[in-house]
This record gives sequence, C-alpha cells and structure tokens, in this order.
Amino acid sequence: MASALDILQSRKLRVTACRIQVLKHFLETKKAVSHQELESKLVKHFDRVTIYRTLHTYLEADIIHQ
Repeated sequence: MASALDILQSRKLRVTACRIQVLKHFLETKKAVSHQELESKLVKHFDRVTIYRTLHTYLEADIIHQ
C-alpha cells in the first residue's frame, strides 16, 4: 500500500502536515469518514478551514470521493 507521502507526491501536491495526517486517517480507516469525524480527530492540530481545504484538494485530485 502506498504511503500518504507517496500519494501526495504522485499527484504533485504540496506536502503539508495537515495533508499527511488527513490522508493517514483515510488510509488507516476501513470505512467512510465524515468531515465532522475528521474534524473531531484533528481539530487539536489543525483548524477546520484547513481540514476543509485539504478535503477539497483531495476531491479535485481524485484521491477521495464524496
């Protein structure tokens, strides 16, 4: 399985701490993840706007789907 870093680099996306952590959460979770769930897990480290923008970037890059 590809790592979060590998996925970001293969899509030519800038590597940030938030992008790595969000992607790691998706890779470790075997079920659908909601924005609220991500927020509750990561809000201590990143603000909700940053998490939202990260998800939007992943949607545009076809890394995740709705």
